[in-house]
Amino acid sequence: MFNFLKRKINVVLLNGACMPSKAHKDDAGFDLYVPAGLPDGQIEIDCNAPVTISTQLRVEIPKGYVGLVMPRSSMSRRGLVTFIGVIDSGYTGVIQICMQNINQKEKAYVYSGERIAQLVIVPIAKFGLVEVDFIAETERGNGGFGSTGK
Repeated sequence: MFNFLKRKINVVLLNGACMPSKAHKDDAGFDLYVPAGLPDGQIEIDCNAPVTISTQLRVEIPKGYVGLVMPRSSMSRRGLVTFIGVIDSGYTGVIQICMQNINQKEKAYVYSGERIAQLVIVPIAKFGLVEVDFIAETERGNGGFGSTGK
């Protein structure tokens, strides 16, 4: 793991947890792993059945930041969808990763020590919401999905 920033995040590793890491110093996210030492060495994910995987990892996100649990493209290639998660600074419990196997025909597996998601730490923009009677019109207006023509 690279040790190139002055800012640090406290991490607690429980029961086989692997330390989050970056493959390259400029990567946006820290890779999150399946804990080492699973009884069968793997977790089975049935077709179309979501499963929650405990990383056995706790982190202390600094105030003013949020941790985003994001998918890894290598999981998507295998038909495994990772649901995006938000880790607020006040949450210090174990990070859980919710995945679903969208393959219609066969079970999928993730293995002890395998990278399955990533944790991206980003600053939070502070805004308040104000109820108004109208908002400014834009070129796009109220066009929804596909409204830009792409």
